Amino acid sequence: IHNLKQRSMSYFKGYLQCVLWGAPRPAGRERGKFLLCYGIASWVFSLSLVTLILFTLGRYLEGRLGGIGIAMVAVLTVMIGRRRLGGTTQGEFTKMILKRHKRKAIWTAIIATVIAAMLLVPMHDRAEGTFEMRSLSRAELRAPVAGFLREVYFSEGDHVPKGTVIARLETPDLASRIAQKDAQINEGQARLELLLVGPRKEAIVQQRRRVERSETWRDLASTELDRTRKAFQQEMVQFDKLLAQYRAEQQFHNERLRRADTLRRQKSIVDEEYELRYKDHLVANSQVEQVSADKARRRSIGTLLAEDELAERSKLLADERATLAMLEAGTRTEEIQAARALLARLQEEAKYLRSLEPKLEIVCPVDGTIVTPRLMERIGTYLAEGELICEVEEPTLLRAEISLPEEEIARIEKGQKVELKVRALPFEVFITEVDQVAPKAVAGELQSTVVVYCKPHGSTEHLRPGMTGHARIYRGRSSAATVFAKKGMRVLRTEFWW
Repeated sequence: IHNLKQRSMSYFKGYLQCVLWGAPRPAGRERGKFLLCYGIASWVFSLSLVTLILFTLGRYLEGRLGGIGIAMVAVLTVMIGRRRLGGTTQGEFTKMILKRHKRKAIWTAIIATVIAAMLLVPMHDRAEGTFEMRSLSRAELRAPVAGFLREVYFSEGDHVPKGTVIARLETPDLASRIAQKDAQINEGQARLELLLVGPRKEAIVQQRRRVERSETWRDLASTELDRTRKAFQQEMVQFDKLLAQYRAEQQFHNERLRRADTLRRQKSIVDEEYELRYKDHLVANSQVEQVSADKARRRSIGTLLAEDELAERSKLLADERATLAMLEAGTRTEEIQAARALLARLQEEAKYLRSLEPKLEIVCPVDGTIVTPRLMERIGTYLAEGELICEVEEPTLLRAEISLPEEEIARIEKGQKVELKVRALPFEVFITEVDQVAPKAVAGELQSTVVVYCKPHGSTEHLRPGMTGHARIYRGRSSAATVFAKKGMRVLRTEFWW
């Protein structure tokens, strides 16, 4: 059939004008029944699809933008509706108002009935939101100390009674650290006892003897320094005499060499004689330079060795005297207090290390079922302090946490009826009531939500923690006009009234 959609829609809209506005029945066409059925099916399909899209878009924008999102969807609905319903009047509505009084009376009665129903027939005022099932008995088991997970006794899905050891940690150097700390405690106790007893008399006597020996040794070093200085002065005198002798010889050989130069120019001396005099001249100069260097070297050394020895022995004597003074003064109160503080710190550290040993066994604090997957695969992994090991939940003790938009929370009260529909069980409805409303809203991207808590009644064997669904909270019954008016006023007052 050529132009099937256009022909069927035109035929259908003609019948629609006849039914709604009392227009004349459209003329019969070939295959008219088929065109009418196809037009109805096509129009219903497109209208249903557009309605579903607008409804989904409205729910999304309402959660994101609140009343502004609803207004945007309303404008879009009007624009699409005018296009989808175009051609259903074509002036027939005006003719009905002016000429078709019977049809006008029918429509008046229908509208009046709808208005009366809106005003008189009560309906439920509902607040709707999504929910998640959570276990009332739930515990997160975390590593109390850093260590390796060495043993795991249960796996996912196993039921664990309260007080049962689930896993065991291992801290490799814990025993060594405890032994080291015990040794430090023993050392600190011994040091404190020594400070409390104080120095022995024998130690003081012995130290006085050391001081006397150091004084004698220092005096010997002082005497040795005096002798060394005298010897040094004598050496300097010997160097001066030897240097004077060599300088005299140098002057003598220099004079002989000068005369030899004169005779050589006159050719009155043989070459061998001149060479002997020149050699004596060089030897004399070398002797003077050597003696001068030896004197300078000896002067630079001087009495440094003896002075260093005296200084070292004087320092040793001062140290021995200081030690003797400390022994005679006895132990200071501050030293005893410091030793006691150190011992207390070591004992507290050892106590803490010993307290870690029972913590290596991870005990379940509640009755429940392990819900952490692949727990056995974590054996041998290193866990930092506070890192999660596993979660334990009781699947039979459940509570629904309903997230409501903040504008719907105004009239939510404890004891109101709640209907829960889980996505996994679309044909079952769980009836319960509001148990508690969260005291604080949860901030979202554009608006906050408030959590409402309730416990599902009846059999919950098919429910699992973490399941989600849709919830309805019944806040009472009012006329439909009142319910819709309140929602409209709330949107107007919160989104558009400043």
